[in-house]
Amino acid sequence: MARKDFYHDTVKRAIERDGWTITHDPLTIPFGITQLECNLGAEKIIAQRATVKIAVEVKNFRQDNINTNELKVSMAQYFLYTRVMHNE
Repeated sequence: MARKDFYHDTVKRAIERDGWTITHDPLTIPFGITQLECNLGAEKIIAQRATVKIAVEVKNFRQDNINTNELKVSMAQYFLYTRVMHNE
């Protein structure tokens, strides 16, 4: 399991206060013969029978220590998760 970001619990509480239900902590996403791991999975009922599901990756980018490699990894994770989840 990956290390939780400093703001993990704060983000989790904010999502819950907004009416989302945390379904996974962490969320594992099947990817070929392996699995990807995202920080949180949540869902929210928005209509009588419509449920929206989201994956949340928590990242902390401090202004005094911006690491471009961390940004590159975060962007790659975003594109990979988006592609994999849309193909499920």
